[in-house]
Amino acid sequence: MQPIKCTAYFYSNSMHLEQVYTGLASLVMQQEIAVELKANNHPLQNAFMSGLGESVLKLRIEHGPMLLFDTHDNFTLFKHPDLLDDVDYYFKRSYRLSGYEDAMEMRGRKIKVLPLGFNYSVYGPNNFLLKRAMLQQGLQRKIEWFSRGNRFIAQLLKLNTSIAYADERYMHQLPSTKPPRILLMTRLWSTDSNISEEKKEKRLDLNNKRIAAIRILKKNFANHFTGGLFVDAFSQKTASDILLSSNQLASKKQYLQQLGKCSIGVTINGRFAAGWTFGENIAFSNALVADGLSVQVPGSFEHTKNFMDVNNAAGCLEACGQLFTDQQLREQMQLNNLNYYKQYLKPNMLVRNAIATALKDYDSKR
Repeated sequence: MQPIKCTAYFYSNSMHLEQVYTGLASLVMQQEIAVELKANNHPLQNAFMSGLGESVLKLRIEHGPMLLFDTHDNFTLFKHPDLLDDVDYYFKRSYRLSGYEDAMEMRGRKIKVLPLGFNYSVYGPNNFLLKRAMLQQGLQRKIEWFSRGNRFIAQLLKLNTSIAYADERYMHQLPSTKPPRILLMTRLWSTDSNISEEKKEKRLDLNNKRIAAIRILKKNFANHFTGGLFVDAFSQKTASDILLSSNQLASKKQYLQQLGKCSIGVTINGRFAAGWTFGENIAFSNALVADGLSVQVPGSFEHTKNFMDVNNAAGCLEACGQLFTDQQLREQMQLNNLNYYKQYLKPNMLVRNAIATALKDYDSKR
């Protein structure tokens, strides 16, 4: 079977897109697709970048549809129909059932909007590194992105988000069979900056939830808990009792080491979106405790099957306690998340599923 020929249109490098580039590169190596990377050819390039930002990639399938991968959490692109005039299938990170229809009509055309899936930082070999660096505007940015994809340089410069510390080969594992440990490392968002009252309220609510969860888990699980807050001026004056002993513990390398030693991961995102910790814990086959999941992802990802849905610190403690003591429940959830990773989250599967979904729908209309 001949590889599917595709053209990927580059706008700008983004850490949120590495998962997609890694998936594309993997499918190229498996000879499932052939990809030519080109610079953005959109006639409204400046408007496109100001309205869209960096975290997008377009993929044209030869003699077929145009796919858009959008790894933003926001939805500002929906307000710019001029920028979507050639898109057929729109794969959206943080896809919600509310807020927009699953098929947007723009200028008499329908664009099908579909969930992309969990997003996390993961790098792979041969992911168009040199071409992407050369297409990036500005010498400093060219050097930065080349360095992120070069293992030797990234290690030398200790670049956290790089192939040196987030190589796909080491970004997953089988379910841990060691005695259970609970992990929650996170940060606070400053409410001191000049932001709107609405945003300040959201940050305050999220901060309070994270503080309460860490305090209650640290108190009740003691040596079976790993975690705390990233140390900065705001966290020091807000919750100095639960700070990490050093920010080095939150470096990508050490964080992933701890992730691999734990079997229960906790993520507190204020029910806004699925942050990178969701994807990371799934990739490491951990049981999950989360304060809800307000986004839709491909496949079946359900409460009690893949994660425990909690509302507050007390609920977090209860869910962690249940997973900690009930070995069968914990191990089954770990296995479920391993299977989800293999079917939907692994970079090549995330991209393969998107292409297959678009082609199946496109062919059914011909």
